[in-house]
Amino acid sequence: MRRTIIALLLCLSVISLKAQKFSVAYFAGVANYAGDLQSKAYTFDQAQLAGGIGLEYEISEHFLGRADLSVGKVSGADRKSDNPVQRARNLEFTSNIEEFALNLEYDLFSLKRYKVTPYVFAGVGVFHFNPYTSDALGDKVYLQPLGTEGEGIIKYNLTQINIPYGGGLKFAITDNIRLGIEIGYRKLFTDYLDDVSGDYANPATLPAGTLPYAYRGAGPYPATGSKRGNSGADDSYYFTLLTLSFRLVPVRESDFTKMQLQEIQCPANVILY
Repeated sequence: MRRTIIALLLCLSVISLKAQKFSVAYFAGVANYAGDLQSKAYTFDQAQLAGGIGLEYEISEHFLGRADLSVGKVSGADRKSDNPVQRARNLEFTSNIEEFALNLEYDLFSLKRYKVTPYVFAGVGVFHFNPYTSDALGDKVYLQPLGTEGEGIIKYNLTQINIPYGGGLKFAITDNIRLGIEIGYRKLFTDYLDDVSGDYANPATLPAGTLPYAYRGAGPYPATGSKRGNSGADDSYYFTLLTLSFRLVPVRESDFTKMQLQEIQCPANVILY
């Protein structure tokens, strides 16, 4: 009976230490995008609010597994561009972004030994977007159903795969609390985040009501087949965030020492009777 109790206590200790490897993370900041209506690779111009929540697991002192749920908004407007051709085109869009991603993070230094470390991360995610603009009355108009470049029945998907990657700097406030700043880019496989990609379609083939959103300039509609966007480069978006994480089960000093020295396991050969 005593051996049974000892084995159970040891197993509970291991479970407790495993649970201490999990943290919940909160993050907040801004989102922005790079594409046909915003050519800068990184800028705070036209940035919108973003945030989210994540679950982290310490695989080792340097590697961290992350499951992140993020929300934000991106936008772009030709009227704010330095390019006169873009200002004459006068297109604009806004889109909410909802994203779920699985990431692997590498910390250069162990936060069990140091108070600060730079880190990098990469993974795979799925995101949903839906670009829209406003009509003359200020009412919201979603662009994908309109087929502004003559897409017809087959239009771009609003839910797609992306590749998150980036890095940041993280501080150990205590053994259980981490504070950081992170910049995370999203490699996309679409050029339609902003609903602009290819050439101007024949206005005669556009569905009724589409023409005012295919070209919003003061001049005449451009020649069919002339360049509307840069189809040779996909769009992207990125987050600039402050992060704060807490262990789900706080570690005590004795637990922290054990986690530094060894990975404890339940003995497989204990006979319970």
